[in-house]
Amino acid sequence: MNNKKILIFTIFLVSLLMAGTVSATGSYYGNVAAVNGESVKSSGVTYALLVGVSTYKDPSNNLEGVQYDVPHMRDMLINDCGYSSSRITTLQDSKATKGAIRSALIQMSSRAGKDDTLVFYFSGHGYVYPSYYGTSYLEPYDSAQDSVSYDISSSELKQWLDVIPCRNVLVIIDACEAEGMLKAGTKELVTASQVQAGRDTASESDRFSQNFLGQFEITDRVALSSSEQQKGLAGNQYVALVSCRSGEGSWTNAVSGSWFTTYLAEGIKTPSADTNSDNWVSAEEAFTYASPLTTWKHYDQNPVLYDGDPSNDLLMNHYSPLTVGIISAGSSPSGARIYLDGTDTGFNTPATLNSISAGIHTLVLKKSGYNDYPASVTVTSGQTSSISATLTVQQTTGSINIKSTPTGATIVLDGVSKGTTPATLSGIPAGIHTLVLKKSGYNDYPASVTITSGQTSSISATLTVHQTTGSINIKSTPTGATIILDGVSKGTTPATLSGIPAGIHTLVLKKSGYNDYPASVTITSGQTSSISATLTAQQTTGSISVSSGPSGAAVYLDGKSTGLKSPATLTGISAGGHTVSCSMSGYTDASQGVTVTAGQTVDVVLNLQATGTTTGSIYVTSLPSKALVYLDGKYLGVYSPTIINKVAAGTHTIRLTKYGYKDYTQSVMVSSGTTTTVSVTLTR
Repeated sequence: MNNKKILIFTIFLVSLLMAGTVSATGSYYGNVAAVNGESVKSSGVTYALLVGVSTYKDPSNNLEGVQYDVPHMRDMLINDCGYSSSRITTLQDSKATKGAIRSALIQMSSRAGKDDTLVFYFSGHGYVYPSYYGTSYLEPYDSAQDSVSYDISSSELKQWLDVIPCRNVLVIIDACEAEGMLKAGTKELVTASQVQAGRDTASESDRFSQNFLGQFEITDRVALSSSEQQKGLAGNQYVALVSCRSGEGSWTNAVSGSWFTTYLAEGIKTPSADTNSDNWVSAEEAFTYASPLTTWKHYDQNPVLYDGDPSNDLLMNHYSPLTVGIISAGSSPSGARIYLDGTDTGFNTPATLNSISAGIHTLVLKKSGYNDYPASVTVTSGQTSSISATLTVQQTTGSINIKSTPTGATIVLDGVSKGTTPATLSGIPAGIHTLVLKKSGYNDYPASVTITSGQTSSISATLTVHQTTGSINIKSTPTGATIILDGVSKGTTPATLSGIPAGIHTLVLKKSGYNDYPASVTITSGQTSSISATLTAQQTTGSISVSSGPSGAAVYLDGKSTGLKSPATLTGISAGGHTVSCSMSGYTDASQGVTVTAGQTVDVVLNLQATGTTTGSIYVTSLPSKALVYLDGKYLGVYSPTIINKVAAGTHTIRLTKYGYKDYTQSVMVSSGTTTTVSVTLTR
């Protein structure tokens, strides 16, 4: 492994020529008002582990600028997202060893609950070995030049994160070749929402990591059964934001930190990043804001997002829609149309725009015969931001020839109607324009047209008939199952339902004596989707596993002989309460009450005492099980649960030990001919 960091060193040399530094992450921004409450989600609490390595044990690995990253991320989570400082752990430089990172995640696993959210952030070196299709690693402080032992592989990180019982896990990695932490080199994986019948592989854009996102692939084929899908959907839902693709570097600067994190933090606190207008900026929306800006800063850095739950956004920053300011826009000459964040305001310069949400906005002034004037405007609550633009005359125009099948479509160029097809429009300013063809009964045909001075561009469009509904064919084994679509009964199987609005629908099949069959169905306009379900019968019986000490005792159930001797398993037992007994010549009978659950096996261990004995027994059980058992300081070579026989009557000491848990010690009084029970819940 002498050459494991060649790529990182090569990118570093290139960075010296471009007045930058390749590294992991970083950002700089001012303080903002704190948000009340937990902002990441509507229930549960939030935790964060922030790791940043600028100064390494091996000085040749040191990175400039990364020292700003963790402080900036911590400030952003507290001030913008309402995180509690008591639930944020930071590890920087010499404290960010592999062992320390692992230990911090173990501590969080004992604190976090199933409804909570965890943010894991790493800033430092990263690499893939061998290049592109090998194993991906992150380099903590104690990374060694010639060994991967101290580096964190993608599979290790996934194992560490999986034990944390949080519903949502946001992973942010700003490191070279960061996509390698997500992307599998030999398998193609897809999320549950992308599974379709008859589909064996996934496209490159759908390729998800074996290490991170909930996968359900068997021998390179997509598993289609409901049970296999449920396996894949179990556990944490991950949203992963990484700073670049495999084979790319992650750029930073020595003054403020890395560009990807800079723009990601900026997006989280910018209300205009809220594209669905729900007064929340989600992690996904912040990524959409940051990605093009990062690539604009360095064309050879392309951030990547993978979403384990595409139907729900991971909410970060809640802002008040009442936090507004004013924009005063003027131009020379006046009369320029004002566009704010891509939307026509309906005003021409000079004009004052009121009630604009605080944050960063994009303003564009447009006037016929003049070049567009773009500007970035920062709006502060309660204040007026001013823009005074000098427009430049457009010196060049071109033409566009537009045809459609069928003809007679209305031409809308840059939002203005321009007649019907076929037509040739001339005198159009050079540059990029938005064209939409509209015709009743047909879908709109949108296109982007580049006009070149003195030339004629061409558009030839084939319009498609507008359809808004589709159908679904539903079968089941056995037949006769009730169909519930979006909560409404729709008859019984088999059936074909038509006139269903395009989109995602919820389907449930119900039949007496069988388990419900739930499914999500995507309806496409003009097409018929299919569902073929095999219903599973409901179980009403369970089993009892009976063992005794000594073995060979006759087994009785509810006072009736089973004809079996211990050890034995009683099957087909009706769900509910029962009594199990064991009898053997020369020993006292023993019995125990049990509750049988349908589809499950309950264990019963009975200890028979020899008649006239001067010894007793101890039954030891623990939660969790498999703890080492000691009697009077001597290890017995057994694990819990277990029965210790032939223990002299009197007081004895029981001790239980298990790795990762506190030792448990208890004094026990043993009586002749009886069994004393020790039941322990171990503490982490």
